[in-house]
Amino acid sequence: MNQNLFSPYEGFNKGNLFRDLYDPYKKYVPKNLEPKTEQEQYLLNLAQLQFAAHELNLYLDVHPEDEAMIRLFNEYREESNKALMEYERRYGPITITSDILKVVPWAWTSINFPWEDKNV
Repeated sequence: MNQNLFSPYEGFNKGNLFRDLYDPYKKYVPKNLEPKTEQEQYLLNLAQLQFAAHELNLYLDVHPEDEAMIRLFNEYREESNKALMEYERRYGPITITSDILKVVPWAWTSINFPWEDKNV
């Protein structure tokens, strides 16, 4: 891994994938995210991979010839796509463009998102 980059986990928590661009706010220390369920863990992993791919996408807009970053971007992009497919296979669609929405009854109305509290 590029030594100038945080892992997707750490970058997601800090809001910046690039070590030399990260500037903490005063004495703020980011909290570690602790999923309570397997579904939350899958969603967090997906968010971290998508964040890392997006950060590298922005970098590549300015540095389109950086082969190492292009490879890393594609690695995170592919991992993100796999994580999205696995999440949707287990828990249902998470985006309105999902192929899982081709079924009847329409799956969008029958899924439970991790942030929905069904006990309220």
